[in-house]
Amino acid sequence: MVRWLQIMRIYRNQLLYFIFTAILCLSQVSCGIYSFTGASLSPDIKTISIPPYQLISPEAPPSLVQFLTEKTRDYYLQNTQLTLANESGDLTLESSLVTFSVTPVDISSGDIARKNRLTVGIKYKFTNRLDKEKNFESVLSQFADFDASVLLTEKQDELMEEISAKLMEDLFRKTVADW
Repeated sequence: MVRWLQIMRIYRNQLLYFIFTAILCLSQVSCGIYSFTGASLSPDIKTISIPPYQLISPEAPPSLVQFLTEKTRDYYLQNTQLTLANESGDLTLESSLVTFSVTPVDISSGDIARKNRLTVGIKYKFTNRLDKEKNFESVLSQFADFDASVLLTEKQDELMEEISAKLMEDLFRKTVADW
C-alpha cells in the first residue's frame, strides 16, 4: 500500500498536467464552432456583408430602413466574431422592409379600438459563400401593441426598439444559430 502511494505521488503532477492540457485543447477547438450566443459558424467564416435594407412597404417611414440596417449590423457584430465586409463577405444578409401596418386588436363593445398593433415584416436572403446548402430566403414579422388613444408617431421609436429586438433574435437564430 505504501508503495502504491509513492507511485501516485510521483505521477500525480503528470496526470494533472495531462488533464489540464486535454481540457485546454478541447476548449480551443470548440470555440471556433460554437459561441455562448448560440452562433454555430465554421471557423472558416470570418466576414459578413449586410447591405442597407430595401424599402418595399409604402406605409413605412424611410428612416426605418437605416434604423433596421444599423440594428442588424450591430446585432451580428456583437454576437459573433465576424467582421463587417462592404461586399462579398463569407456571409451575406440582404433584407427588405415589406410590412409596416397598424391594425386594431382590442375592440370594445362600441366597436372602438382600445389597443392597436404595429406589425413590421422583413424579407431576407441569406447567402453562405462557403456552404451553398445553407443559402435560403424567408420572411419574418413581429409586432407590438400600444394604446389606441396614443398616436403612432408618439410611440413609434419605443415600439420599433421592441419589435427590432424580436426581429434580430429571430433573424440571428434562423441564419447563424441553426436553431
